[in-house]
Amino acid sequence: GRSNATWNRAVYTPLQAAMKHSGIMISLKRPKIPKSDYKALTAEQRDILLANAEGEFQIFLTVLFYCGVRVSEAVSLTWDRVDLKNQVACFELTKTDADHWQPLHPKVIVALANIEHRVGKVFTYKDRHYLRPYLKRLKKVTGIHFHPHMGRHTFADLLVERGASVRDLMDAGGWKDQTSAMRYTARRVDRVRKAINEL
Repeated sequence: GRSNATWNRAVYTPLQAAMKHSGIMISLKRPKIPKSDYKALTAEQRDILLANAEGEFQIFLTVLFYCGVRVSEAVSLTWDRVDLKNQVACFELTKTDADHWQPLHPKVIVALANIEHRVGKVFTYKDRHYLRPYLKRLKKVTGIHFHPHMGRHTFADLLVERGASVRDLMDAGGWKDQTSAMRYTARRVDRVRKAINEL
């Protein structure tokens, strides 16, 4: 009863990787996944969500929206990897298993400064599933559909909207190649028109 996306992620991708690792080069026919709507929010929607979130959850969302990290990377952030004085933090990138030092936005610095500093993890959430009740409440209050990975899409889209180069986008979000980075941004006619008009 699982969706095709779940089958692809949980069965076909690991199976294909294991076969490739064993030297078996067979292309598996995967279940079709319908193209989803674009997943980035506008700056206004982001601000509405942040204004209606409270306490630690508001700070958590601030990190997602202004650092562009995956939810599991934010959940696992520890205080020994946060340097508020130098305005940087080190996130362990879950997809590449690499450390990614990132400059922190002033809003993130203020938000993290307001959390009680303790040994270990910055946030008290055990994993991403603990966020469900907060997300459900936020949707009920704002009417905005949001799941945590949309924070990464919003981060990338708004960076490009503000004029960041592809290199800046890759460095900011920890993407290793242009194709992966650009998947997180939308083709917007108004942005392209603005760029063309500046020629």
